[in-house]
Amino acid sequence: MIIYRIKQLKSVSAEFIIASLKRLVFGEKKLTDLNSIQTFINRRTAHITQDTLYGYLQTRMGTSYVKFFTDPQFSVSIDTARWNIFVIGVQDIIFYIFSYLHKNQGYQKLEEAKKIYHAILLNEKQNGLSDDLFNSAINEFEKRFNQVQWLTFHQSKPFDKSVHALVQWAPIADELKKLDKEIVMNSMILKWNNVGRDFQKLVQKID
Repeated sequence: MIIYRIKQLKSVSAEFIIASLKRLVFGEKKLTDLNSIQTFINRRTAHITQDTLYGYLQTRMGTSYVKFFTDPQFSVSIDTARWNIFVIGVQDIIFYIFSYLHKNQGYQKLEEAKKIYHAILLNEKQNGLSDDLFNSAINEFEKRFNQVQWLTFHQSKPFDKSVHALVQWAPIADELKKLDKEIVMNSMILKWNNVGRDFQKLVQKID
């Protein structure tokens, strides 16, 4: 588990570079249906969660980050943070996408958002997502779903909750978080905004 965690940490930047090069050379597949949108949501959220969380930890710990990552207790804290940020991030991007589709394409099948969220989290249970977090995340999604302003959500700080989740759950001392908060949040917002722009470029008419 510890060796896996270190390899996972080191691979984040490499995966990002490789993925970026592939998009540059080959382009990305158009998003033509809900299945392709679900894949887009899952992959992009997973990458942003790892990239921002691990990047923050590496920056704060410097060259000693490997030592911390070999500590079993700290490893559990990282997993807890990663999953809590991920489930909120998936919510944010789903609401962003369906709000965008509703506003710009007149898309009306908003209940499909629930199916996508449930499917993504159900699949992640085999990767370590706990039953407790699965259930609480589904309940939170339902509450947010009933409150979303679909015509405007994608233009109204749509990724705010996952950005705050990063600061809340990162296993960093609170006094340091206060110093880092603005920079860390802005970094994640920038990444999410890039995902939003990519989605708008790739999405086709969704029936």
